[in-house]
Amino acid sequence: MCAERGWTPVEYVDNDTSATKGVRPQYRKMLTAITAGEIDAVVVWHLDRLHRQPIELEEFIEITEKAGIAPNLATVTGEVDLSTDDGRFMARIMAAVARKEVERKKVRQQRQSLQRA
Repeated sequence: MCAERGWTPVEYVDNDTSATKGVRPQYRKMLTAITAGEIDAVVVWHLDRLHRQPIELEEFIEITEKAGIAPNLATVTGEVDLSTDDGRFMARIMAAVARKEVERKKVRQQRQSLQRA
């Protein structure tokens, strides 16, 4: 995807780090690089791999708008243009769905623990 668009990839990977708990160091490093003008596009598999918390999405939108790269968010599973109101709306819906799944997973895990007990 980067090659098709002429973008030079730089990876920020937070393996085994929950997007719902604590700080993801590489994600924070990426935001710093965007703010510093070192990155002019972001590519992810799916938007919910980038954010699991709606508040993170709002911060990301603000940072990418200020840096002028909001239109340069590409996802393998479908485009999301954060420079438009419709794109931001769709991203917010996806963030809400991702958050709901996090909460549903928590309930499933709690029920499983009770069943095992």
